[in-house]
Amino acid sequence: MKKAVLAAFVAAASFQAVGAENIGSQHGYLGEGWYIGADIIDTTFEADGFNGSPSSTSGAISIGYDFTLADSVILGIEAEYADYGKFDFVDNVNVNNRYVYANGFDKFSADLQAFSLYLKPKYFVSNSPFYIGAVVGVGVYSMERKSEGAGTIVSSRGTRNLEYNNTKSESETEFVYGLETGYALNNNVILNAGYRMANLKHYEHDTWYVGLDYKF
Repeated sequence: MKKAVLAAFVAAASFQAVGAENIGSQHGYLGEGWYIGADIIDTTFEADGFNGSPSSTSGAISIGYDFTLADSVILGIEAEYADYGKFDFVDNVNVNNRYVYANGFDKFSADLQAFSLYLKPKYFVSNSPFYIGAVVGVGVYSMERKSEGAGTIVSSRGTRNLEYNNTKSESETEFVYGLETGYALNNNVILNAGYRMANLKHYEHDTWYVGLDYKF
């Protein structure tokens, strides 16, 4: 569904770009300057050792500066703060390492935020308001991880109940990459949509986003 939405956005923007006049170079969005942005982000999260891929819809804000590299090419340098949301995993388990559970469960929750720095080159097709581009950068991810579980352990020593509940905060710096497309509605406002991903040590997340940038 997410891929279909992005494909529809690209198709619509491409159609408009074909009919656009060659006026791109006259617009402020191809010049240098500061911009601010806000995105709606939808993230799918995977964790080692747990089944399922929960998703969360949340938001991100950014500030950046565009540099003109050529008549139809600009390079954005952007700082972003993203609240990726909370992701819950619950596994009903019968075996965990050395022990055998009866009616046991493991529950894992991750609350994820990140501060990231991106390079965002954009190529405006045929000097139209439509562009395609890339996203490359580094993110500092902060996570509050909550783990809990319960079950009845059956072992050679007998049967006993086990419960655990703990919270841990951790951070990690990782490489981020993706693709972006967009359409300049006027000299100051750009509609954009894209996809990016990052592989952390024990986790992986994929993010689709759509948003607006306002250029001063």
